[in-house]
Amino acid sequence: DLFVPCGGRPNSINDGNWQEFLREGKPTAKAMIEGANIFVTPLARRSLEDAGLLVIKDSSANKGGVICSSYEVLAGLVLDDAEFISIKPAFIAEVVSIIRARAESEAKALIAAWKRRAGQVRLADLSQQLSVEINRVSGLIEPHIAEHLADKDLQSTWNRHLEGHCPPALLAWRERLTTRIPREHRVAILAKRLASRMVYQEGLTWCGTYLAPAAHATGDRLWETLRTYLAAETEVDAVCDRLAALDLPDSDLMLRVVRTGAQRELVRRRLGNEF
Repeated sequence: DLFVPCGGRPNSINDGNWQEFLREGKPTAKAMIEGANIFVTPLARRSLEDAGLLVIKDSSANKGGVICSSYEVLAGLVLDDAEFISIKPAFIAEVVSIIRARAESEAKALIAAWKRRAGQVRLADLSQQLSVEINRVSGLIEPHIAEHLADKDLQSTWNRHLEGHCPPALLAWRERLTTRIPREHRVAILAKRLASRMVYQEGLTWCGTYLAPAAHATGDRLWETLRTYLAAETEVDAVCDRLAALDLPDSDLMLRVVRTGAQRELVRRRLGNEF
C-alpha cells in the first residue's frame, strides 16, 4: 500500500524509469512517502501523481531530521557535556515527541490545503509551497523581532515562545536561554517558530493576505500585523484557560474550535479583511 524510500542514490526514480513503477498504467502502491531526499526527479514525481499516486514530498516527509539536528545544536549551546548526559534519556524522548508534533502539524496543514483546493493541486506542489511560505514569512518577520527583542512589554511573549521551542528537560536551565544562546540564534528561533505557526494554523491564504509584501509598504505595518497576532494569541490562551476551568460539557470540542479560529478572527477584526 505504501512505498517509503528512506535511502538510495539521488534520482533513483527519474524521467527515464518512472513508468516502471506502474502496472497496467496504474501505480503499484497507493502512496509514496519520500523519506529520502531527492529520491525522485520533479518530472517523475509529477508523472506518478498524474497517474494516481499520492505523494508526500521529501520537503514534508523528512523535516524531522533537520529539526533533530537543530536540537543537538541547542543542547550544545545551553549545556556542558556532563549536564547533557544527565538528562539525555529524557531529552531524546522529548525531542522525538516534538518531531512527532511537528510532523502532525505539517501533515494536517498539507491535507487541509489540498482539501480546500478540492484535490486539484498536487500534494507535492503544496508541500513546496508550505516550505517556501514558512521561509518567506520567517524572512519578513525576523528583522522586526530583532528590532523589538528588548521591548519590555514583550519579554513575557518572547520568553514564552523561546521556552516553548525547547524540550522541557532543558528548562531546568531556562536562565541560560538568554545568556548562552546568541542573540541572532534566538531571533532565528522565534522567527521560524512564529512563521511555522502562522502557516500551519492560519493557512497559505491568510499569510498571503496579511503578510503579503504588497500589504506592507512600510515595516511599521508588518510589525503591526505581527504584534496584533501575538496579542491575539495571548487573549485566546487566556480565554481557553478560563473555558478549561469551567468543566463544561464538550469542553474539548469548544477549546478546539476557539484555538482553531479565534486568533485569526481577532486579527481580522482589528486589521480588517484587507490590510
